[in-house]
Amino acid sequence: MAEATILDLLSGLGEYKRLRSALIQGEGALSVFGLGEAHRIHAAAALFRDTGASMLFVAPSTLAAVRAHEELLHYVPDSQLFPARELPLAVQHFTESPSLAAQRLSCVMRLIGGEQTLTVTSIEALMQRMAPPELILSAVHTVRIGMRTEPEELLKKFIDAGYVREDICEGPGQVTLRGGYIDVYPLTAKNPYRIEFFDDEVDTLREFDAVSQRSLQNVQLVEIPPASELPLNAALRRNGISALRGKPHYSEETETLKAGGTPDNALMLLPLFCRETASLIDYLPEGTVMIVDEPSRTEESGKLVYGNFLDGLASVLKDGMGHELQAELVSAPSDAITALDTKRTALFFSLTRSYGLIRSKGLFRFETRSAPRYMGRGELLRDDIMSWRGKGYSVLLYAGKHSQRLCDSLSDLGLDLPVVDKLMRAPIPRETLIVGEALPKGFEYPEIKLAVVSEYEIYGTEQRVEKRPAKKKASLAFTDLEVGDLVVHEAHGIGRFVGVATLTVDKKTRDYIELLYLAGDKLYIPTDQLDRVQKYIGGDESKAK
Repeated sequence: MAEATILDLLSGLGEYKRLRSALIQGEGALSVFGLGEAHRIHAAAALFRDTGASMLFVAPSTLAAVRAHEELLHYVPDSQLFPARELPLAVQHFTESPSLAAQRLSCVMRLIGGEQTLTVTSIEALMQRMAPPELILSAVHTVRIGMRTEPEELLKKFIDAGYVREDICEGPGQVTLRGGYIDVYPLTAKNPYRIEFFDDEVDTLREFDAVSQRSLQNVQLVEIPPASELPLNAALRRNGISALRGKPHYSEETETLKAGGTPDNALMLLPLFCRETASLIDYLPEGTVMIVDEPSRTEESGKLVYGNFLDGLASVLKDGMGHELQAELVSAPSDAITALDTKRTALFFSLTRSYGLIRSKGLFRFETRSAPRYMGRGELLRDDIMSWRGKGYSVLLYAGKHSQRLCDSLSDLGLDLPVVDKLMRAPIPRETLIVGEALPKGFEYPEIKLAVVSEYEIYGTEQRVEKRPAKKKASLAFTDLEVGDLVVHEAHGIGRFVGVATLTVDKKTRDYIELLYLAGDKLYIPTDQLDRVQKYIGGDESKAK
């Protein structure tokens, strides 16, 4: 990933210095024109560092948000992506992806903690309603050695916070009470924790490996966040029971709430429990810098999402399912975008245009050019380097792992260039360096006579920031299953695999595996969310629920 120096280079740009000062002083909202795709990512990363404030980068779509986050990781390695959640309004036994839930909760916990964070999201995620931050905070439980609490009381708090009680704690979001200890696996943690009691006092705390059960390290305290974005307490359950009165198709949810439990589809019924309106914006620290990428495109994308949601809800209600209050699950795009109108908001436009929802209080125009594409044609790259040199440009060739390869190929073309592992200083005029780091895309700033070329332009390949894969249990494989096999779902227990069904939910068609339970209930699990299902190997088929 790039060193800070590549961000420092923007400080020589007069318009950037004006923009940075205006955001720090709170003179927005501000309209910023002329920044290309690569320049917007570069400028956003520099502003995040230079303002010293948290930043929310809002992209026009889910795909654009993923893309922006991948590129920002090169500049801000700990930036985070806040994804939209699925909203299957008519599905009662909906199994939310644990990885998606963990990703969203991890973002929320960092924001609540107040640390300087760069968060990337889409207009779709921004429009989705969330529980108030106070509710999430109330479900965060800190356990420390020496504290006094009854094990059953602490277990009840974890269950109210969304954890699922199991016989063995082996997956995120699970909790176990066995004898004198509680095992709990925070949804956002790499490993579970064992809380051992001496009577009603916490005697030891240790992190352990879920597979081998071996202890990894002892700790003095651990903060256990909720395992759900909607941790239910008694008051919220009463709200839900009241709102579901007269809705016979929600009888199962009502009975679950009366028993002190949490329905599988609780998030789909969020407005029934929480009457206060909240969104991701309510979780942001004070003074957060808001970057809205291509506001017009963002608004149009939001309108499409909102229209599809309302059409889906109308269809569900027409079929006698769903609940009228589910209309509040998603806010109108105009409401979401106007909520971004702050004194620290910058609207990024590639072209000059006006925008109605947010009134601009300052205009900034950048002169930029995209980096040329070479696709392995070294002669063209060599000629452009010589042309840039003639104009007094500094040229940086970010070749990553291919830096020596590029050096050799240019040398064969009569151009000998130095190779550096990292950019540790600003280049001098007419200097060209091959840098052994990766950037997502290149860019050119004529005002400061700087041209940056990445592997994407040189070879046509993109470099992504490598992440260390998280350790997880093996997912179920279709090749291991036959119709009639018993499988174990970590929340619903043992059921029988009866096949694969293709369903259309909220106008999205996808494949689901179908499980049948003894009472005749069916559970449909998206085929891309099989990390919560394992083949049953216990041998006693009478255990199927």
